[in-house]
Amino acid sequence: MKRLFPLLSIILFFSIIILAFYFWYPQFGTYQKTQEKYEETEEMVRTSEEILEKLQENQRELEKYQDIISNIKVAYPSESLILDLHLFLRRIPQRHGLSLQNITIEQDGRRANINLSLIGNYSSFTSFLNFLNRNYKIFQIGDISFSPFFEEEEEIWNFEVNLSTYHSSMMQTTRE
Repeated sequence: MKRLFPLLSIILFFSIIILAFYFWYPQFGTYQKTQEKYEETEEMVRTSEEILEKLQENQRELEKYQDIISNIKVAYPSESLILDLHLFLRRIPQRHGLSLQNITIEQDGRRANINLSLIGNYSSFTSFLNFLNRNYKIFQIGDISFSPFFEEEEEIWNFEVNLSTYHSSMMQTTRE
């Protein structure tokens, strides 16, 4: 029996090792897969946090420009484009000593083409153009033509001006 005891001990030891390996190895494989998924998830979380941090930094940078953005939104005519332009362009020539004879506004998508017919002296007309150039509304001045209003009097001129401006809906964001 003394001789069998070491042999039985060795067989029992290897049997325990084989059974432990047989039952434990599938659990170890599952553990490794879970560990890999955990590491991938951790990497995704780190990446997401970095992206979120960059987005928050960009938002802070954009907040510095809110005043400028709001001024740009004011500079473009609103969605009631034709009405706004009519009201605006009927008042402004009078302030500069010009008489508005005719105004036509054609809307082409986001662009408005404006034709003005004005009567007045040259200095009033240049004052009007300078105002349009410095104004908070954005106008692109196109063709300008002028001729004497009366053949005898060369101080009063008939001015034809083509302007264009753009619709502000391209500047606005929609929230749902």
